Amino acid sequence: MTLENPAPAGEEVNPLLGNPAPEANAAEPAAVEQNTPAAPQAPDFAQSWRHLAAGFTYKDGKWEGGDAKELERLGRFTEFPQVWKSFRNLETKMSSGKFKPDLSDNPTPEELATYRKAVGVPEKPEGYFEKLPDGMVIGDADKPALSLFAERLHEKNVTPDVFNTVMETAFELIEHNQQEAVAAALEVKEASRQALYETWGPAEYKLNTNAIANILAGMPQSLRARFEGAQLADGNLMFNDVEAMKWWAQLARDINPALGLMPAGTGDVVSAVQKELDENRQMMRNPSVWFSKENAARRARHTELLEKEAQFKRR
Repeated sequence: MTLENPAPAGEEVNPLLGNPAPEANAAEPAAVEQNTPAAPQAPDFAQSWRHLAAGFTYKDGKWEGGDAKELERLGRFTEFPQVWKSFRNLETKMSSGKFKPDLSDNPTPEELATYRKAVGVPEKPEGYFEKLPDGMVIGDADKPALSLFAERLHEKNVTPDVFNTVMETAFELIEHNQQEAVAAALEVKEASRQALYETWGPAEYKLNTNAIANILAGMPQSLRARFEGAQLADGNLMFNDVEAMKWWAQLARDINPALGLMPAGTGDVVSAVQKELDENRQMMRNPSVWFSKENAARRARHTELLEKEAQFKRR
C-alpha cells in the first residue's frame, strides 16, 4: 500500500520526498539582464598591419594617431611578407658595401671620417697613389703637380676608382698631345729638309748640314743637347726652320771661308784649297791650256781660291 501525502492545492510536490518543494529564497534578487554593447574589435592583422607599423591605435571603431605619410608609403606593399623581404634586401646591400651613406653640407670631422671610410675614400690625398692602375708609375718630377691634383679631388671625396679613371684619362690626353707634337715637329722638319734640298741641291745640302753639325760639335755636350732642342717663338725647333738653317749655313761659311769652294765630304779644307791652288799653278805653266776657252770656269774658281787663301792667312 502506498502512502501519499498530497500537496496542498497550489503547491509543487517534491518528487523525491513527495512533499511540496520549498519556495525560492525570497531574499535572493532576480538576475538582471545586461544590455551594454561590447567594444568594437580591431581588424585582424592582415588588415591592420600597415596602421600598426605606422604607429596608429584602434579606438572606438577608428584608427587614431600615427603617421599618415608612413601609412601611405606602406601602401606600396600588398602584403606584410614584402616588408620583411625589403628589409632583408637592404640589410644585404649594406653588408656588401654597396650602400653609400649621405653626407651633410657641413659635416663634423668625425662624420666626414666615417663617411670616407664607408665609401672607400683614403684618409689623406697621398692614399690615392697607393692604389694606382697596373702599369702607371708616378715619377718624382710629376709628384708635386699630381699631389695638388689629388688634394683637390680628395676635398670632393672622390673614390680611388674615380681618381684612377681621371688619372688614366689625363695620361692618355698627355700622351696623345705628345704624339701629335712629335708628328707635327717631324712634318715641319721634313718640309724644311725638302725646301733646303731643293734650294741648295744634294751636294750643297750635305755640305751645309755637315758644317752646321761641326759647329755644334764644338759645344760642351750638355749645352749642345739643350741647344739642339731650342724653340723659336712660333714653337718650331730652330734646326727644323728653313730660315734658321740658312743663317746657320752662312755662319758656317763665315767661320770657314773655304767651305763653299770644296765639295761635300772634304776633310781638311785648308789643305784641299792649297792642293787645288797648287794644281792650278802647275797648269799655268802651259798658258795655252790655262787660258783656253774651256778652262774659263777653272780660272774663275782660282780667283776665289786665292781670296780664301788670303782669308786663311789673316785668321
